[in-house]
Amino acid sequence: MAHNRRLTFLRYFLRTQSVQGFTLIEALVTISVVGVLAAISASNVTKMGSKPLPDTSNKVAGVFRAARSSAIAQTSPIKIKPAQRLVNPDGTSTGGLNTEFEMWRANSTTATCNSETGWTQDKKSLSKEYLTFAQGITLQATQVDGTLLNVPTGWEVCFNTRGMASTTSTTTNNFVGNNVILTFQQASDSATRRVEIFPAGGIQVYDN
Repeated sequence: MAHNRRLTFLRYFLRTQSVQGFTLIEALVTISVVGVLAAISASNVTKMGSKPLPDTSNKVAGVFRAARSSAIAQTSPIKIKPAQRLVNPDGTSTGGLNTEFEMWRANSTTATCNSETGWTQDKKSLSKEYLTFAQGITLQATQVDGTLLNVPTGWEVCFNTRGMASTTSTTTNNFVGNNVILTFQQASDSATRRVEIFPAGGIQVYDN
């Protein structure tokens, strides 16, 4: 009698285990389906990120916002400018590259936006030496208080420790509060997008 009960229990156990478990074929099919779904998802993510103009303008706006926040939090002014922009002794500028931006941080809390010395290039915040635009994207135009600069890359924007944005352009080396609009252009279809930096420190992105 006891033997029959054990046999019945064993049969029940094996039957329930077969229902709850997976066969090798089922496991392989499941893995295959998951792999296909992952490949489809990866493809969609790639397509979503392949928008050079919006990606670049949003990235630039993000860098300006991060610079402003960092200047306030670390009580240290921060400058952003086109890469390799040089300032002549008379205050005029040779301009710089229209495909890359640099970030510079003051070495001490006593430095101001008008200081020409005491700055260190901030590579850590950008994860590398420059903020490089997506391929085919350039800084096509720059407006300061509604006036189009002759040299689109002849400017710097500096955030002070209160988060206020000051600007210098090709005609002066003195930083003053100005409204700045950077227009980025896509070579493939000439589409443009604007990033606006307000004197109070706000940053806005617009579709043209």
